[in-house]
Amino acid sequence: LGKIQQESSNYADALQTYNEALRIVALNNGEEHVRTAVLRSYLGDMLRSQRKYAEAQTHYEAALRIERAALPADHAILAGTLLRLGDLQRRTADFPAAEQSFDEALRILGDRPNGQRAQVLQTYAALDRAEGHFDAAARRLHESFEMFRAVSGDSIYTWLTAMLEVQALTLAGHLDRADARAAEAVAALQRAAPDDPYNSTFAAVTVGSLRQAQGRHAEAVEQYRIALAGTDRIYGPDHVESAEVRSSLAKSLLAVDPVGNRNEARALATAAFAFLSTT
Repeated sequence: LGKIQQESSNYADALQTYNEALRIVALNNGEEHVRTAVLRSYLGDMLRSQRKYAEAQTHYEAALRIERAALPADHAILAGTLLRLGDLQRRTADFPAAEQSFDEALRILGDRPNGQRAQVLQTYAALDRAEGHFDAAARRLHESFEMFRAVSGDSIYTWLTAMLEVQALTLAGHLDRADARAAEAVAALQRAAPDDPYNSTFAAVTVGSLRQAQGRHAEAVEQYRIALAGTDRIYGPDHVESAEVRSSLAKSLLAVDPVGNRNEARALATAAFAFLSTT
């Protein structure tokens, strides 16, 4: 029930439900039982998605303490909690701690291809990006892509990871490689889920950024218009994703025609700034 409420963005009820489940498990099994650790990870996930990072970290650290005491040192559940904690540490700019969490998770999971290792590599790449290590991010994402492909074939996970690789390659300045990978990924996502609004929006944002980096601003405008319609529909206009697309669209509009597109670009940039300056 808590999962359903969380996925429906009903966070207040989800928090109450998870806490009630935690109370029941603790009453029957004790505060330090591994089942309480799993519930604490769920609570951490929900709080992390709401950017309540301090509260989330408390739950992750409690889960980790219980798992270290109750589970073998190489247990996959432990790796999953380290992945979550590492992502939170990245978001709070505690980069050395995030690196330690990801490194331990990878050691636990070993070299055998599996989806959890691919996910750790993908999240580790986000840390590389945050630190400005774009080539390292691209390498990790390519490894994640290959691993997802080995364990799940041409799945959504495989090709969304390829899109993340396109972003890292673009930031690293490898525009030809990014272009080739983007064409491959867009075609694969169209085959796998042609009507998925999230995938098409994410692809448009990624390709728009690539076209902008290539100086192909008219094509970037076309992609960013698709992306903006998608982010406004999925997240609403008052969301960081929508604000960032508005800012990028304004930049390419001015590059195409600084006089003719001035008013539209000003309106987009003003809306983006008004939101971002309050978050």
